[in-house]
Amino acid sequence: MAYSAEIAAAMLMKQQANAIIQARQQVVKGALGICKDTINQIKGEICDLTPNGQEQLINTMLATLVSDKNVSPVLTVGGA
Repeated sequence: MAYSAEIAAAMLMKQQANAIIQARQQVVKGALGICKDTINQIKGEICDLTPNGQEQLINTMLATLVSDKNVSPVLTVGGA
């Protein structure tokens, strides 16, 4: 079995990939819950968001929450 080390390495890579996918799915699920709660709270307590405003907020929040890098979201305040 001269290639058993290669098979073991490939199996380990597959296990690691599956773990990364599961972790990412958990992060996205949590981020979507945070977005939903935030929009509901804003709608109920602060102001009404237009569908476009909701989309912008969700895009910004998901980019911030899901990214594994530091991000600098751009927030649009007021209308032009």
